[in-house]
Amino acid sequence: MLPLLAGTVCLDGADPDPALVERLGIAVRNQTTARQRQVAVPGGWFSAGVPPARPGRLTRHLARDSETDGWVLAFDGRLTERTALIDMLDLAGRGPAPDDAELALAAFARWGDAAPGHLNGRFAIALWQGARRRLVLAVDHMRQARIYLHRNGPRITFGSTLRLVRALPEVPATLDEDMLGLFLADVSMPTHRTFFAAIDQIPPATVLAIDARGQSETEHWSVDWSRRIRLARDEDYVEAGRELVDRAVARALPASGPVVSMLSGGLDSTMVTATAARLVGARGLTALTTVPPDGAEYPEHRKRFGDERAHAEAVARMYPGIRHEIMPAVTPHPMETDPRRFFAVLNVPWRNVSNIGWFVPMHDRAALLGSEAILVGSAGNLGFSYNGTDGLYEMVKGGHPLRALREARIMARQSPNGSTLGTLRKLVLRPLFSPAAQHRIDRARGRRHPWINAIPLRKEIWQQMDIDREWVRAGRGYGQGMAGRRSWLHLMQASSGDLRPGLEHLTGIHVRDPLSDKDLLAFFFALPPEQYLRNGVTRFIARRMAADRLPPEITGETRRGRQSPEWFHRLGLYRDQLAAEVDAMAASPTVGRLLDVPRLQRLVRDWPETATDADFSDYGAALARGAYAASFIRWVEGRND
Repeated sequence: MLPLLAGTVCLDGADPDPALVERLGIAVRNQTTARQRQVAVPGGWFSAGVPPARPGRLTRHLARDSETDGWVLAFDGRLTERTALIDMLDLAGRGPAPDDAELALAAFARWGDAAPGHLNGRFAIALWQGARRRLVLAVDHMRQARIYLHRNGPRITFGSTLRLVRALPEVPATLDEDMLGLFLADVSMPTHRTFFAAIDQIPPATVLAIDARGQSETEHWSVDWSRRIRLARDEDYVEAGRELVDRAVARALPASGPVVSMLSGGLDSTMVTATAARLVGARGLTALTTVPPDGAEYPEHRKRFGDERAHAEAVARMYPGIRHEIMPAVTPHPMETDPRRFFAVLNVPWRNVSNIGWFVPMHDRAALLGSEAILVGSAGNLGFSYNGTDGLYEMVKGGHPLRALREARIMARQSPNGSTLGTLRKLVLRPLFSPAAQHRIDRARGRRHPWINAIPLRKEIWQQMDIDREWVRAGRGYGQGMAGRRSWLHLMQASSGDLRPGLEHLTGIHVRDPLSDKDLLAFFFALPPEQYLRNGVTRFIARRMAADRLPPEITGETRRGRQSPEWFHRLGLYRDQLAAEVDAMAASPTVGRLLDVPRLQRLVRDWPETATDADFSDYGAALARGAYAASFIRWVEGRND
């Protein structure tokens, strides 16, 4: 279990309902299994809960200051760059070093609602300005920590997990079917909404201030997509990038206890692991690699490799301090075969079901090792390892058409069936049109969206929700150079399904992604396109940055690793449970309205003979996600027989 924050405030001057306060306090105790600190203030009540196994004072998560009109602040997360922040706030030498909650409170006293923009790290903050009866809620730039809230007239109740807010009897369990539809269509959902109609959440990089007169919402971090860095030498980009990666990884390292990382065969996790190994030295690091079990069938792919063992082992051999553990995905994880008991903690469905048995066991292993966090490289594709092919459009747009033509010719020669004209048509001419125009052109040519088979929605719901328009809005499949990165950033910030925070509270392990560091992202977003694509070499800057710390098996690899390549083998291990879930779908009217149940029944009935015969869109996406979502809906509705 991880720390929690919770509270309830009344904007109209009334005291909070004692029964509500009691229920909220019980919910915090139940979800942290022990220590709790509560503070009653005029018109409000705040609480922070800390598991007994976690070191540190409760004041680290709750602070108050009578000099600022009775302010009280609840904090969930972990601030980095603390020394610099202490100096900026002129707090050095004034007694014991302030904890994270005290630092956040001092930052608000100095900078007001702009304070979160001065903070680095992962955080969720709730500040009650008692004299003004004003509630301020804020989360970090990638929303690694969350705040959920329920409004009942002038009363606002909030907590750092969905489970906590849903524990209150006054919060209706009504599902938001539009959000479920977007989830099933794999469209990034509005960042202020949840799967429950009565519960909202704070968008990423946002400060929400609410009082009796209304509310205001401001961003404390945003990307200037027009900004470009121009350095004197190619080597300067590499040196600057390495320095930022070192700093970002250092920020993510746990202060004490074992250091654990996920280690795949791609550039991102290997860069994070290798950098961490260099920084921790003799302290050592445990790297976890999941691989397909022996004998599991999966089709080969020209541009991807399935078993990442050899690549990961090559990295581990370079660093004596790495203790490398290979974890074959032999049996289904309980979250795959019986998800209902996990819904009680997560309160969300899972988007990519085939990855449950691939990633969750590594969280479990990190917990057994006694670590407080696991290092990952999930955000690498946004910046560090961005492949750069969209850069052709940016080159033309930036006045360098000949450079784009040269790159297109090289890329065409590298592709078995490639042509210069085809490459230019796809990566330069097509993005010249808006996403809406691209969609109209595709329809006129009879071209189907590449993900259409992966969607388990009924046709009527598809049309009613206008999923085509939602895809256009989100830019999914309709890129325009940097617009594609904006879409991917939004999707990562939204974290479809709110899964990571729930999984963290389930396993007690924080997920720390140095490649999502905001200083690092700002650097990579501002690089010129030729730093990502040069002479047909994609991920150009990442390969050069990694040359001093990764083996050639990684830096020279042009294929990408595949997460859970044996997905069809895994589905087969619990095929009977999938069939039972599809059979049970008729028990829920909501499931029947949303899902194309006859199609899912046909997929179960016509089960392919081999992995080569199975289409991931049909089985790994539509069937697996549809069955999991149906199970979640029936759990919420209480139809679990």
